[in-house]
Amino acid sequence: MPLPAIATRPGLRDPHSDPRRRLAEELLAWWEHEQQEWDSQIAGDETPADDLWSCMPAVDSKTVARMAPIFKKHGHPFNVRHIRRGGYGSIQDVIRHLVLEE
Repeated sequence: MPLPAIATRPGLRDPHSDPRRRLAEELLAWWEHEQQEWDSQIAGDETPADDLWSCMPAVDSKTVARMAPIFKKHGHPFNVRHIRRGGYGSIQDVIRHLVLEE
């Protein structure tokens, strides 16, 4: 899953040393782990996915709130009031909104 484009600050020798990029990479890794765990919990479920989950956002607001420790670890400001009501269409949308749009 690719990261959204992150414009690095001028003067950085290594664009991967940008703190926002490291935060984004850790959020993406956390999300991929979270999805694998979720998929394994519902494996073999007889409920058709279209019926139950089709009206849910890909990344709901509560899931984003659970990412708070990652933001804090990276020293990035995090306020639950900034989470988009109703969630996000993808983890890339979360990163764009909460990491890149400051």
